[in-house]
Amino acid sequence: KFIAMGVIAVVTLINMNGIDAMVRFSTVLTVVSLAPTAAFMVLGVPKIERAPLVATEGEFDWSLCVSWILWLYCGFFSLGSLAGDLIEPRRTFLAALIVLFPAVLLLNTVPLAIALSIDSDPNNYRAGHFNYR
Repeated sequence: KFIAMGVIAVVTLINMNGIDAMVRFSTVLTVVSLAPTAAFMVLGVPKIERAPLVATEGEFDWSLCVSWILWLYCGFFSLGSLAGDLIEPRRTFLAALIVLFPAVLLLNTVPLAIALSIDSDPNNYRAGHFNYR
């Protein structure tokens, strides 16, 4: 309880210092949270193998694929509500989409390609398999 209350107090104090302080704080949190993924990608890209990425064994689960794609891009729905707080919403919104679409695609598919190249045996795959290696 005290940790949660402390986090809320810190974020509240940052928020009370204005939008610029909150933006800087959010930027730092983004960099810190993406650093492990970036390190994994930098170290793992040379290990990517083509064979596990183009395997055609078994049935393709379209419902899983569509739900994964929807999950990847579900945060984009909130971008429209932020447009009212921008000085040049049309230009900023378009720039954000140009940056975010490829970033989301890369940050989700490259680590998956690396993981599949590390262990290409589908018999090993189960929920959380790549989290514990």
